[in-house]
Formats: sequence, structure tokens, C-alpha cells
Amino acid sequence: MIPIPKSIANHNTKYLTLGYQHGGWVLLIIFILTLFRPTDFLVILLLCGLAFYHTRKIYPRTAHEVIDTGKGLLIKNHKTSVEIGYQDIVEINYDYYFFAFQNNAVKLTIKPHDELGDTVYFVSWADSSRYNKEFNLNPFAQTPETQAWIEHMKEKIKHG
Repeated sequence: MIPIPKSIANHNTKYLTLGYQHGGWVLLIIFILTLFRPTDFLVILLLCGLAFYHTRKIYPRTAHEVIDTGKGLLIKNHKTSVEIGYQDIVEINYDYYFFAFQNNAVKLTIKPHDELGDTVYFVSWADSSRYNKEFNLNPFAQTPETQAWIEHMKEKIKHG
């Protein structure tokens, strides 16, 4: 039997914070280098611009902590801490997000909320640490712990 944790999210989103806070400066420096050597830096500028866009889009919606309280999920974001009831969760997806996390992440679609919006992302502790997982070159490989948690949440959402 796979253990189902109460706290599922990992605080390990430092690279997102770094990209969110300093990505504009990096983009500016690469843009300046592109002015002097366009053939060398144009592709790098485009890739960095795309990564910067995705980081800016997803960082405000990234949860640092998600705890199952029994009545719903306590979601701690950068500035907010909000409890969302099971009835307010519309859908749970578990997919690979390259530009945002370069990892599998859980996407919670919730009823529109003033502080969280309608989507919350987080990387589970099992995915970030590759807990109890043998080496695998496939980045899309999902962890059984997170899959078990998602199935557990789907049952709780169904039964209210």
C-alpha cells in the first residue's frame, strides 16, 4: 500500500523565484548581446524569452505548501494561506510542465477565488526528490505516491 501524505507540496521552487525576480535582467543582458552578435545569441534570446514568459505566468499560481485538512486543502502561496473546500475543487491534473517546473506537477483547477485565481500548481515532494524511484531517463515518469494522492483526492471530491 502506498502511503498518502497530509502535506504533499514541496517548497523547492527557488529556481522559479530566481527566474521571477531576476529573469528580466537576464533577458536584458542577452538582448544587449544579441545586438552585437545576432547570429550567436538570437536563438538563446528567443528561448530565454519563452522561459521568462512561462515563469511570469505560472509563478504567482505556484503553491509552496498544500495540506489536506480533512475538510479541504490548505494552500499556502507566496503571500496567502487559504483553505479550499473539496467542493470548490473542479479538477486535478498531473502532467509534465517543462518551462515552468521541468518536472511533473499537479494542477488544481478550483472555482474562481480572489486570492488564488482559478488555477494552482505545485510540485509534490515525491516528484522533486525522486523518492523511492530508480534512475529513469524519461522525465514524464510519474511517481506512485503522487498518483495515489490524486486518486485519494478525486474520491474525496466526488463524495464531498
